Amino acid sequence: MKQKNTRDPKKMTSYFWYEAPILVVVTISGLIYNIGMVAGPYFQGQLVQGLYDLLNHKILANRLIQLSLLYMLVIALVQVCRAIKRFSVRIFANHTSRRMRRLLYNVLLHRQFGDDTGSLMTEAISDVDSCVEGMRKFTTEIFDTGVVMIAYLAMLLYYDVRLTILACMFTPLAYVIANVLKKKVVKANKAYKESESVLNTMTLDRIVHAMTYRITGREQALNDRYEKQLTDYEQKSAVSNIFEGALTPLYDAIAMFGIVLIIYFGGRNVLHIGWKAWDLASFTTFFSLLYQTRHQGLPRRQTF
Repeated sequence: MKQKNTRDPKKMTSYFWYEAPILVVVTISGLIYNIGMVAGPYFQGQLVQGLYDLLNHKILANRLIQLSLLYMLVIALVQVCRAIKRFSVRIFANHTSRRMRRLLYNVLLHRQFGDDTGSLMTEAISDVDSCVEGMRKFTTEIFDTGVVMIAYLAMLLYYDVRLTILACMFTPLAYVIANVLKKKVVKANKAYKESESVLNTMTLDRIVHAMTYRITGREQALNDRYEKQLTDYEQKSAVSNIFEGALTPLYDAIAMFGIVLIIYFGGRNVLHIGWKAWDLASFTTFFSLLYQTRHQGLPRRQTF
């Protein structure tokens, strides 16, 4: 089958335009899924209030059963759209990875080995993965963070504007800290990639010229230099992984303070002595929305 040529291989936008049909599917399913995410907290609140009313003989059991069935139906629809969106995004990422690798391998096959061969090997092996993963996460987070956060915030503001502003003020603080640490994260990841590139170049050189180094008596010196570079690679890789994996719990802990405010001021609203007059359904929905907002809105791992 004849394949279309990528319009401009050096620009990531070319790969997005190339996969426009599958991205349309991602957009439609993503909008339904992420806007529908507010249905979960809403129905949870209604079920809690319904159970309370049932125990106090204010409603019949049939009403609660109907509400439960409607809840399961809505959640099933939302999860089907979620599966379609996730699968479509994965198809987009796989197609993009294949296309990038094909271009790189074509370059490798039509050129002689040189000093930059290790860099090209790094690009073919790991840099393509990092680039495609970044494109996949960008596409995913447009919906899983952008759209869903707008839907969550709209619901939160509907229930209580002042409490929403008060409880959400810790999330921007997490972003400020993430922005401060961003340079260190990028610097550590860049050093790790550069060390990996040098190591690949040395590995290729060791294989191609193994006999020459052995005959000239330079094999042991080369082994010592290679071992030193391998140690440098391991150390920089460990530092990069620490920065990538250790920051998310920090952001999570900072945003946890908003939950404390919800328990206090939300409880006052339920008792009708706060800013709004709530019932159990409103408190449960608001609490669940903010809890999910905290997880959706926190900075993800910084890998660029």
